[in-house]
Amino acid sequence: MLLALSVTTCSLRDEPSGPGVIAQGLAVAPLLPPNFSRFAGGLGVDRVRLVIHGQGNRLLLDNVIPFSPFSNSMTLQLPVQLTAAAESLTVDLTYQDQVGTPLYVGQQSFQARAGTSQQPPQIPISYVGPGQNVYYITIGPSDSLVTVGDTIQMSFTAYDTSFQVVPNVYVSWQTDDPGAPIDANGRLPGSSRRSVAVIYAETPNGSATSTRMYFSPGQIAISPDVAEAIPGATTYFYAYSDLPFGSYNWTVNGIPGGNATVGTIDPVYGYYTAPAAAPTPATVQVCATTGTDSSCAPVLVSFPPTPGGDIATFSDTYLFTNAALAAQPGNRTLLTRLIGFSGAGARGGAGAKTIIFDRGRNSACLASGVCADSALTSLTNALASAGYSILRRDTLIPYRNISASVKTIVVWNPSVYLADKEMNELKRFARGGGRLVVIADDTTSLGGSLNNTLNVVSDFGYRLGTTQSPSYTDVACVAPTTLTGPDIQSHQITTGVTSVLIFCGSQLFTGGNSLPLLTTAQQIVAAVSKIDLTPQSSYGD
Repeated sequence: MLLALSVTTCSLRDEPSGPGVIAQGLAVAPLLPPNFSRFAGGLGVDRVRLVIHGQGNRLLLDNVIPFSPFSNSMTLQLPVQLTAAAESLTVDLTYQDQVGTPLYVGQQSFQARAGTSQQPPQIPISYVGPGQNVYYITIGPSDSLVTVGDTIQMSFTAYDTSFQVVPNVYVSWQTDDPGAPIDANGRLPGSSRRSVAVIYAETPNGSATSTRMYFSPGQIAISPDVAEAIPGATTYFYAYSDLPFGSYNWTVNGIPGGNATVGTIDPVYGYYTAPAAAPTPATVQVCATTGTDSSCAPVLVSFPPTPGGDIATFSDTYLFTNAALAAQPGNRTLLTRLIGFSGAGARGGAGAKTIIFDRGRNSACLASGVCADSALTSLTNALASAGYSILRRDTLIPYRNISASVKTIVVWNPSVYLADKEMNELKRFARGGGRLVVIADDTTSLGGSLNNTLNVVSDFGYRLGTTQSPSYTDVACVAPTTLTGPDIQSHQITTGVTSVLIFCGSQLFTGGNSLPLLTTAQQIVAAVSKIDLTPQSSYGD
């Protein structure tokens, strides 16, 4: 949540000779709430009220301290009177504006011991200022075309839980495009290049939304701006224009509507269907054209899909455990191919050597031990031998600014949804050639909630532009099953894999651009698809 933590550092260093002695060494260091300065309209912390109670709710301190607008923190030495050498203290922290209006509040208790330095307690804070009752916000204009050089004034409206307008709300404006920085009042200059930017609006209490702006030198821009399709698959293109809907023409390699060789496109709605076989050359140009302008996207038609910038879903959590890797060499080869791929983009190169294990989205397999470190020692040893390091996320950490060294992200049995910003960060990760691996098991056998995991994994696929949804149907759960021959589809991930041992999975439903990787009795247990790189918007997709 926005503005989740403040830190108040408290330590007692004096040694009183007995109860009732004033200890001069209570060091307090309030920090500004994170990101508060982003909010327009005069929101600012001008002073801090610090109230400390001892045992029996005895008031030890109640001070209001000015907070310089030019500082991010301050350190104070405050006298407090203890009743014992060790006493439980309760700290109430209130950030106020210049007239004393509370903006953020937090409370934390800790044990103060005279003569010792202690780990600073973290005080969770919440926003209580104007607009603290905002439930959701809308912004405009939404998903629009902006001509390069123009300036757009963004606007917003905030609502409470009764869907009534909330006045006097502060909002933070952000954009993910450095070429189109938005100011604190929502003024957005047009990017100097053809691009798409996501515009985020967020209130101090964490309510947020987003929309997309397409910057174009002409009258039209299409999305996605680059794509890959397997033969026969359909990809949806959307044209952003100030012109009336349908007043532009869709072409493939300059051919109105395309043809069987290069693929066809619906003349009105922009549904491109790749040809039954890859053309020569394999990359075609899908364009939306007006009388004076056009916008095009290259589409690579490839079978199998190229590695990197993709999502691979496996419905069997046991597939890469110690038992599976010991019993079946094919599982070890599959693991090596899944992680150690080469593809386009910096993350597909040899320099990206970090693998993220994300088990922090309320993963049932971590709680049950099935994907705990002790069950994955063979996997981690294999990765270490190949020169990879593992970054573990066993608590919920939002995806922000993923390091350039990260090649693959493995998400184990997630049951917590991703926010729009996180989804867009994963899309940027994919645009750089990274791979997302999702382990999507029937988590009822792991002590989890099947419905929630099914919904979250399906949401992953939908918002990343693919269909890889686990179901209630168990696959090969009576006894371990060895897949061979036609059960293993040709792809970079399965290169050199002649057999795979599965223990118990869930049937995956796939569609669109997804390629089944592993099947048994025509039931899919693993699939891969290229990720739609178009940024996610609260108003789109």
